[in-house]
Amino acid sequence: MDDIVKRHVLVVDDDADNLELAVLLMSSDGYSVAGASDCDSALRMLTRSTPDLIVLDCFLESEFAMLLSELKSRNLMQKVLLCSGVSTLSERRLRWGAGGALQKPFELEEFLNLAGKLSDRRRQNFPFTGTDRRGQAC
Repeated sequence: MDDIVKRHVLVVDDDADNLELAVLLMSSDGYSVAGASDCDSALRMLTRSTPDLIVLDCFLESEFAMLLSELKSRNLMQKVLLCSGVSTLSERRLRWGAGGALQKPFELEEFLNLAGKLSDRRRQNFPFTGTDRRGQAC
């Protein structure tokens, strides 16, 4: 973690346990983290600041399309790390233009490595991928 620049992360997940775990994990890795349990809360947080990374469970509720629209309109999709248990995650990442994707369950080290790459302010403008349960890139 870069000591000079503290990266700000928004974690959006409707599962309270997953949200708490992600916030704790990223906080302990040196990130400044805000958590949102629904799309409305995430949208409110986005009006106040622009995070360096958005960790997004991609099946929250019906307002998910509105959140995606806002992220796209603000050119933030390359900062989005999609996390979900669905098998079509890599297809959705490509369709939505997200910066990266990890299929649940995933290794914590892989999550932190990918989060670090996506939140790095000096990184080049290309997407990073993780792997699904079968070891396939997504």
